[in-house]
Amino acid sequence: FAAIGERFDTDIRTELVARHPGAVVIPSGLGARAATDAALASGATLIIGGFLSTDDRMLVGAPDLLVRMDDGYAAVEIKSHKVLTAGGSTVTLGTFDAPTQRTPVDDVGFRPHRRRDLYQVTHYWRILSSMGFATTRPLGGVIGTDDRQQIVWVDLDVGDAPILDAVIDHTTEGLEAIAFGRKHPDRPLVAPWWRGECGHCPWAGVCRPVLEAIDDPTLVRGIDRSARDALAGHGITTVAELAMLDPESELVADGANVLDARSLRAGELLRREPPDHPLSVPGAPIEVDFDIETYGGHIYLAGFLVTDATGTRYDPVHDWTGTDSGERRVVAEMFDRLDGYGASNAVVYHWTGYERDQLCLAAERHGLSIPGYRSVADWFDHHAVDLHRWTKDTFVWAGGYSLKTIAPLCGFAWRDEDPGGMQSELWFADHLEGDDAMRPRILDYNEDDVRAQLAIRTWVRARTTRDGSSIRSVLTPPGTEAPVERPV
Repeated sequence: FAAIGERFDTDIRTELVARHPGAVVIPSGLGARAATDAALASGATLIIGGFLSTDDRMLVGAPDLLVRMDDGYAAVEIKSHKVLTAGGSTVTLGTFDAPTQRTPVDDVGFRPHRRRDLYQVTHYWRILSSMGFATTRPLGGVIGTDDRQQIVWVDLDVGDAPILDAVIDHTTEGLEAIAFGRKHPDRPLVAPWWRGECGHCPWAGVCRPVLEAIDDPTLVRGIDRSARDALAGHGITTVAELAMLDPESELVADGANVLDARSLRAGELLRREPPDHPLSVPGAPIEVDFDIETYGGHIYLAGFLVTDATGTRYDPVHDWTGTDSGERRVVAEMFDRLDGYGASNAVVYHWTGYERDQLCLAAERHGLSIPGYRSVADWFDHHAVDLHRWTKDTFVWAGGYSLKTIAPLCGFAWRDEDPGGMQSELWFADHLEGDDAMRPRILDYNEDDVRAQLAIRTWVRARTTRDGSSIRSVLTPPGTEAPVERPV
């Protein structure tokens, strides 16, 4: 994700430099603050990059862009996600050619769940204000992926809950915590806790072991700081104690928190049903694991892993041109294969609804269909199994239900050091730029994705009989289950 964001950021900056030859580009590193101060003092119309700081250095920031408006400067952030939606905070739009000309719009607004973007530009406005360079009214902008040629401007001091007020409050609390920490280094003002975004933080490897050492309840999905405090009021202060609760307990807002705690303690997949309950694994004499790779919303590779009486073989369909005609050829061949699999009563497995949705869109783009079916969705309804949905309905795992999370629990490992759908898009982009080494890397990654699906079913089947399964049940509190023999 970070690499995609960096590429988007670079593309936008390059485009702006091309449109504004007089833009001042501030290199990062030593001297950035002095260069930014000089650019601001000179009245530069567009500053790309830069470093801002209050005189006391208590507030610092590195905005992506600084745009000179009529009465001062406003900061703009470049974000590789959409920021507009129907409703939301009122916005005006500027173009890359005329960023200061703000055009009102009525049909869209700023996405509420992207307010963090606005917190960032508000922070920069406060620093600019302390330096004497800010616009009179608080103003900030964001360039998202909605339209790569526009700046979304937002007034930061309007509405029932102005963003400016929230940023001032949060900043004040943060500065007070810093001051307290300096005076009392052995008495942390804020107790550590884990939240969803922590997994993407470079400090996760430092913080998580601290929380694991105390078995902190926030390690369980759905348990935030307030929920942890509420549990502590009832004497529940660890994941182990949370796992011992009845899922129907009034102490938790969601019984799934207890089940996730049990899974986290076990460190493995747990069944949702009792141990002696039959466990049905969907299957057929011919099983096909299916996964596609896309670039820019277009399909260029479809991996098929076919397992039958003769063994297992990987048989992909691909086109490396990145063209519409290439996608059409791939989709047409895919539909021929899916038609054949349907006729042979094979079961086709996929992970989530992504393949289904993308093939429906591709069929519409190219006017293609699978013979004998009303739609692509109709074919999937008859012959496909969403293995992600089946896994989520059958098992509990505290770490989530992505393929990259579940398959390693079943003994599978990807060959690539950095596997991921977003990464594969970057690899394909590198391929289009002439890096031939990316083709085998993409094929290996796609093959591993389909083999990961097979590995999950193989692992489950090895632990399943007509009488039940040796896979532990989440319904049994930890420490109370009878020992079972587990196949290696």
